Amino acid sequence: MLVKKTSIDLSWDSNGDFSLDANGDVGKANLDEGRLVKQAMLKRIQSRKGDWNLAPEVGANLVDFIGLPNTRETGQQLQSAVIQSLTEDGTISAGKLQVEVYPLSKERIAIAIAATVPFSSELVYLQVDYDLRNNSIIPRMI
Repeated sequence: MLVKKTSIDLSWDSNGDFSLDANGDVGKANLDEGRLVKQAMLKRIQSRKGDWNLAPEVGANLVDFIGLPNTRETGQQLQSAVIQSLTEDGTISAGKLQVEVYPLSKERIAIAIAATVPFSSELVYLQVDYDLRNNSIIPRMI
């Protein structure tokens, strides 16, 4: 999803379910709260290229890291894959994105992301825990 000034998306919770607003209606994510950018980043990280019919180039392909050792080189490759997936179509400007990776355990890597919301100076933060054993991605909204 290319983020535009007028972009609105349905709001998802960390389990991938629709979230509800205060009135019980399906929640909307927009630029004002940074939720749209967080959701776009999370969707890209969780996706493989080809998952989205309308945007087959979108996705970080983290599944390619299953079984790799948790080394500095693996972390650097993971970081590069995330940066590419978030910047490849201009969703987030490379100059307004910071991605850090660090080991959590022998099999798990944390990916911490800070990005400036397009058309704004608001910063959004997202952290995911990635498991090299089974490709599980656990979002940690910050």
